[in-house]
Amino acid sequence: MPIVEPPSFNALNLVPFQINPHFIDFPLPDETVETRVDRINEFLAVNPGVYVAGMRDGTMLRVDAGSIKVEGSGRVCIFVKDQTPIDFAPGDSLQWRRASVPVSQISQPVAAPVPTPPAPPNPSPGTSAASI
Repeated sequence: MPIVEPPSFNALNLVPFQINPHFIDFPLPDETVETRVDRINEFLAVNPGVYVAGMRDGTMLRVDAGSIKVEGSGRVCIFVKDQTPIDFAPGDSLQWRRASVPVSQISQPVAAPVPTPPAPPNPSPGTSAASI
């Protein structure tokens, strides 16, 4: 991902953001200069209106009929200038970006509620809970 987009960098426009593949958000043992996050922040300093999707290995985006969903075994981290990065898990939608929602309205996706197991049946009169 270059700091400045050259004229030939235009791609298929399948997604309305830059993709940073093989994203890792920790420094490697031999990395002494800058991390991937540093590079993305440098890019955003020069391109303040651009969103960057840091895609960890094992993660993909399914673009289908106008929707964008995270799939795979990893997460996608969305970077925007001067904002805290937001992680999206498999199953989360990135559709907000297609609708040009401002960054100030994007929040951490809410996890689907965990279903509550059904309550045990009430014991009938004359039986103890230990015998059920």
